[in-house]
Amino acid sequence: MKNNSMNQTEAKGSESQTGVPTDVQTTSKKATKRSMFRRLTMIVVIVDVVILGAGSAVAAISMGSQPAGATPQGPAQVIAVTSTTPASDAPAPTTSTPAALPAITIAQSSILYTGGQSAFAPGVSASVTFTATNPASTDQSLGTISLLSWSSNVAGCSSAAEAGWITMSPVAVNQDLAPGAHAVATSGVITFNDAPVDQDSCIGAALSFTYSNGGTGTATVGGPRPLVLHQASITYSGSGGLAPGTSATVTFSVDNPGTGNEFIGTISLLSWSSNVGGCSSAASPGLITMSPVAVNEDLAAGNGHQVAGTGTITFNGASATNVCTGASLTFTYVSN
Repeated sequence: MKNNSMNQTEAKGSESQTGVPTDVQTTSKKATKRSMFRRLTMIVVIVDVVILGAGSAVAAISMGSQPAGATPQGPAQVIAVTSTTPASDAPAPTTSTPAALPAITIAQSSILYTGGQSAFAPGVSASVTFTATNPASTDQSLGTISLLSWSSNVAGCSSAAEAGWITMSPVAVNQDLAPGAHAVATSGVITFNDAPVDQDSCIGAALSFTYSNGGTGTATVGGPRPLVLHQASITYSGSGGLAPGTSATVTFSVDNPGTGNEFIGTISLLSWSSNVGGCSSAASPGLITMSPVAVNEDLAAGNGHQVAGTGTITFNGASATNVCTGASLTFTYVSN
């Protein structure tokens, strides 16, 4: 009985109530604790994040089995983590420049010279009207019309050579134009300005005008209107009239039969004649002469203009060769 009790007591000492030996049960618990500790140490990580650029990053993760607070050992393992910023669903804003509208074009539709004239002359103006065409499909505004240049079929008669001779002040239109052709409500005035110089280079010229907005037009310059010269007075250097070796001083007046100004440059003795046979410039050239008289005046329309400058008529030759004794002389003058 006593031995049996001892055997039972040893058996109790080596078995737990669960039937598992006590030493085995204790070892299992220790292993479980170490396993739990290892699992805990495995989730302790050191994370360094390095920003690479917009939309991406790299996380440097140091993995180890060290417990918390322990110094990490070994190189960190680098894991690249890339993230992409999703594109916006909204379309990117766009800008566009509207196409330019085709420009309004103009054309000279009529020209009317002032003073009943049929062409330009120095001092003469003309009224011009225009047609404007809007080629666009929408309304456009026409501001002003300007004369840009003018030319002709005669050398030296152009705005390039004589810019100030023919001018037109800008025409203020300020008109809204629907698509199509329209008469411009405002007319322009073109003037052939009278200049204090010889403007004969434009006599008889056909003019061509270039306006703004690609406009064109035409006009003409009238032919010459001869001035009428009058010998206003004569004063002899000797008594009784001209004689061989003497001279006479003459003055002039001029009529301008035109409606515009005319420029007179010089007056010259073209020819002379008499009531005596053989006493003429044709029969005796060089016997009676006069040097050209410089006048250089701009004469308005009208008659009786007294001009500056006097002429000197000289009777050349000796008295022995005088074939004009007692003759009445007639002088013919010309200007340019």
